[in-house]
Amino acid sequence: MTTSGLNLRCRTEPVSGTVITSFPPGTRVEITGPVSNGWYPVRCASQDGWAAAEFIALDSTPTATVTPVTPTATTTPVTPTVTATATATTPSTTTFGTVTNTGGATLRCRVAPVSGEILTTFAPGAQVELRGPVSNGWYPVRCAGQDGFVSAQYLTVSGTPPTTTPGITFGTVTNTDGDNLRCRTAPVDGSVIVSLEPGSRVEVRGPVASGWYPVRCGGQNGFVSAQYLTVSGTPPPTATATATPVTPTATVTPDPVTTFGTVTNTGGAALRCRVAPVSGEILTTFGPGARVELRGPVSNGWYPVRCAGQNGFVSAEYLTVDGGSEPDPGPTTGFIDTAGAVRANCRTQPSLSGAIITTVAFGAEVTIRGNASAGWTPVRCGNQDGWISSQLISSQPPTGFGPVAQMDRTVRAANVTRARRRSRAAALVTNNAVRPGKQRPTLR
Repeated sequence: MTTSGLNLRCRTEPVSGTVITSFPPGTRVEITGPVSNGWYPVRCASQDGWAAAEFIALDSTPTATVTPVTPTATTTPVTPTVTATATATTPSTTTFGTVTNTGGATLRCRVAPVSGEILTTFAPGAQVELRGPVSNGWYPVRCAGQDGFVSAQYLTVSGTPPTTTPGITFGTVTNTDGDNLRCRTAPVDGSVIVSLEPGSRVEVRGPVASGWYPVRCGGQNGFVSAQYLTVSGTPPPTATATATPVTPTATVTPDPVTTFGTVTNTGGAALRCRVAPVSGEILTTFGPGARVELRGPVSNGWYPVRCAGQNGFVSAEYLTVDGGSEPDPGPTTGFIDTAGAVRANCRTQPSLSGAIITTVAFGAEVTIRGNASAGWTPVRCGNQDGWISSQLISSQPPTGFGPVAQMDRTVRAANVTRARRRSRAAALVTNNAVRPGKQRPTLR
């Protein structure tokens, strides 16, 4: 077919007939007769239909193959002909398709076509086991350990099932606690090619080495952590001998690299992290300049991230990803250092208009969540994320912090109080003095 990547419709009659199903590029179609007015009579979805001849490339003469069937039906050799036809429509071996043309999004697997409940999703490049031929634009497949259906528009089915190729093995993404598994161009710190959903199947190119499997992902060669890949079937011939000595390495050296983005272009406002894109519940907020841990690639304008200790999403419009990655430095510590030893306000937003969550005592230690921005530092206070003016935070405990200093502050406070009282008394005397040329009124 030459459909430029689009599916070919099979109709009940030429031109304007009802669409029975559609064929992805590369699908083999049974032709039941000669071309007529630019349309081939074909079999689709177990019934007679019509398909445009301009999108069908003949690899043999269909009528030459079909015509001899009738006379041989009266003889014993008819059986092999019927068997060959059945094999063409219902393969006896396991066939796989590859997730393609999704624009980077994942492919949903449902319990029933169109609107069935979603069982799981497959990342671009994932291998999906087929249970039968396409019907009404949907492939019956195996997903999440059960029968399901995926749109044929996003599945490319190769002519040769992967399991029939000697030396080819597949692995399944497992033990990720619901997170995606990163497939990289090189072990440990290679660029992320694609993120694989739990349950996705990937082709394993060779034995495990230093805790990493060489695989095929996103249409190219990559590597995934062996800790999160369960390899089914018989591994490559040298895998067992190589895997035995590296088992301790796989346990001791998990993936240490995390990709981050920086909050930018918010006009000084905080960036909301939600449980789901667009209208999900707000988990927390990130101030300008904050570093955010990414869980996978952008999808529909939203980045999957980690926030408030759980999975969330932030708008990609306000997150700048530099393409590199850095190890998570973890939180840092600061100390409240205020003039006059007063308590510092911790607010919900990096602004004086933010609501006060709590107040933090002079000299108290606080956990800093990220970089300061616009004069405010992101911290943890009152068991939640908040903001304190950067002027009130020091990297070292304030000088003299302790019981003696506290006593000194009490004495100084008492002296200040006495001085203020004397000042007010003097002011009252001045205000009540008799001005020249005037007489104090007589009280009656």
